[in-house]
Amino acid sequence: MRKKELIISIAVAVASALLFLAISLIVFLNHGETAFDNSVRDSVYQMRGSNGGFIYYLFRIITEFGYLYVAIVIGVIGIVYTGIDRGLILYVFGFLLEATLNVVFKSMFNRERPLEEMRWMVDKESSFPSGHSATVAFIYPYITYYLFKNKKQNWLKYTALAGTVVIIPLVMFSRLVMGMHYFTDVVAGFSIGLFSAAITVMVYLLFEKYDLFTKGFINFFGKKNEKDTNN
Repeated sequence: MRKKELIISIAVAVASALLFLAISLIVFLNHGETAFDNSVRDSVYQMRGSNGGFIYYLFRIITEFGYLYVAIVIGVIGIVYTGIDRGLILYVFGFLLEATLNVVFKSMFNRERPLEEMRWMVDKESSFPSGHSATVAFIYPYITYYLFKNKKQNWLKYTALAGTVVIIPLVMFSRLVMGMHYFTDVVAGFSIGLFSAAITVMVYLLFEKYDLFTKGFINFFGKKNEKDTNN
């Protein structure tokens, strides 16, 4: 099982890195502005309606799932839920990896966001890559992996999987609707997040191999801290 998980995580990491490299090269060679990005941007602007309408409020809510405070709330829940075991420790590791990569590449490319007069939000950071897309592409796949790895309740595992499949593209699309990113921004952010999730899974498997941080440091519920695993 570990070998299969390792092979899949390596494949995902390599594919994500190649995707990011390809997108970065396209953006760089076009000096930060591509005809395809502009075409997608204009199409989204035509269908979204007016600022303050239903579409605005719908995607304003959806885009919140990619904010830092959501990651922090999930982390706090994880502390209580796991007692700070390797799952929570590596959640923090993966999030910091994703955030660091995002900050580094934002400063390297320093790409301007789409038309200021068409933006429905305010953000002073550069556009490439999308931090929201990177965040959701790490957090939700990693949480799903953790639940499949450690929980027997099928409803919980498959609810997390369904949520991941739905939330990631919706948040990515919300960044286009809100006028905050180009298409290549969100794809690049997605690749960073997925790469970080794959690397985190590799480290998780290493911890598992050497039986590191199996039990949480804190027992919040006064019960025996045992893992409910499928292994």
